[in-house]
Amino acid sequence: RYQWSKQGDRIAFSMTDPLSDEQKRRQKEKEDMKVVDKDIRQTHLYVLNINPEEETIVEAQRLTEGEFSVGNFDWSPDGTTLAFDHQPRPGLEYAPFTSISTVPSRGGEVSLLVDLGGSDTNPMYSPDGRYLAFTSDGGNHRWPGFDYLKIKDLNNGNIRQLGKTHDDEPRLVQWSADGSEIFYWELHKTSIDLFAMPVTGEDAQYRQITEGSGRFTGFSLSKDNSVMAALHEDFDKPADVVFSSVNNFVPFLLTQINAGYELSPIARAEVFRYTSHDGMPMEAPLIYPVNYEEGKRYPILLHVHGGPTGVFGETYVGAPGVYPLQKFAEEGYFILRPNFRGSGGYGKDFRMANLSDWGYGDLEDMLTGIDLLIEKGMVDPDRQAIMGWSYGGFMSAFAITRTDRFKASMMGAGVSNLVSMTGTSDIPSFLPDYFESEYWEDYDKHIRHSAVFNIEKVNTPTLILHPEEDIRVPLSQGYEMYVGLKRRGIDTKMVTYPRQPHGIREPKFIIDAAERQLKWLEKYLPK
Repeated sequence: RYQWSKQGDRIAFSMTDPLSDEQKRRQKEKEDMKVVDKDIRQTHLYVLNINPEEETIVEAQRLTEGEFSVGNFDWSPDGTTLAFDHQPRPGLEYAPFTSISTVPSRGGEVSLLVDLGGSDTNPMYSPDGRYLAFTSDGGNHRWPGFDYLKIKDLNNGNIRQLGKTHDDEPRLVQWSADGSEIFYWELHKTSIDLFAMPVTGEDAQYRQITEGSGRFTGFSLSKDNSVMAALHEDFDKPADVVFSSVNNFVPFLLTQINAGYELSPIARAEVFRYTSHDGMPMEAPLIYPVNYEEGKRYPILLHVHGGPTGVFGETYVGAPGVYPLQKFAEEGYFILRPNFRGSGGYGKDFRMANLSDWGYGDLEDMLTGIDLLIEKGMVDPDRQAIMGWSYGGFMSAFAITRTDRFKASMMGAGVSNLVSMTGTSDIPSFLPDYFESEYWEDYDKHIRHSAVFNIEKVNTPTLILHPEEDIRVPLSQGYEMYVGLKRRGIDTKMVTYPRQPHGIREPKFIIDAAERQLKWLEKYLPK
């Protein structure tokens, strides 16, 4: 990360500690054995002075050191101080223990500023430097996530909580020029929107800035907050830059990145709204087969997002990726992408609604959507498949232990064993929080929700795709599912991707994963 000072004469940046001479020697001599939880390389804060008149390279000044890792930071308006959040060591597992401190920008003592006992992050100075805005879970961290907007009066030390936001997970953008509001973005059902929150207190009501179909990202506001720019995309439009007045939002197209390129007709897509089995309202982007004919039944792909707090939105159908949605539609498939209970974008209570219930209530939300499309005469009940990555991979493995309705499953970087996942993932506190117990405290619950412990019920051919360098959902999770299916005689194939973390990044591997899934569908879900 980096950030210019308000005066434009210095840049603050964070950097991971370089290897020491001793560590380099150990590597060279092949003596670089590692003791777990030792020899941690932290991330610290530096400042670089900028003088365009000088040709000499200026050495950066290190501002912080010690047993903590720096995350987000912000310059004070007068350039004398940097506020930064920090956690005990790198890694998502330690994010729940984040505090906010300050350090003089010319060097000096680090001073603790905010520590409410949980995750206090994203410090941002008010224009006059009197207040510091930040987000906080109030000392009650939960992995599904929720944050409050708070401000600290730097004169008297008082902390004030602001009003409730739509999704209970605001992400700060900037203060208004007069210091009366804080602009932030947030997931907003199938959209992402910009909002403004008055700083008056807990009874404050936010106002929505962006509106309309599609999804907005990459927000940037002018210094006086009169105009804004953002990226905007929609089901049938790739992302381009738009700009608008802030107080009268009417977006005008500023760029046409794909002008001159011949684009294929994009599949029809809409947000399908329905009521789940227990009355809970649901939304799901639904992509139609290209050349869809009313009255004709088509095969359907149930696409499950990750997280489980992810969300499927009004995003460009033709975007590249492991799941080539436009190509699926051209091959004659419906793609249903439900935002089931546990998804982001619908508030804290909805996000918490699948605690201790993975693969049951949320799966019913998805199956209800498919069944309604079958009732409408749009989907062939005998041609259904399931696919997804991360949590979507978990569901692609677990759903086939509960039903034989899917003729094919495609499991991407998915969890198959909740017990071994807890002991091997880089966030070992994640599943105990979601399942409200350690596995040794409630073996039955963890077995009930693990595909490998119910694998005797599986009859569905399953393609397993897994990155080899995945520390979030380790490779062993894919192998456990693969070996179990193979030993049972279920048709399965596992493909691993070298060098890849939790998501596939290299273009040739992305193409390979997409093509393999298309071939799997051709074999088991003929059109």
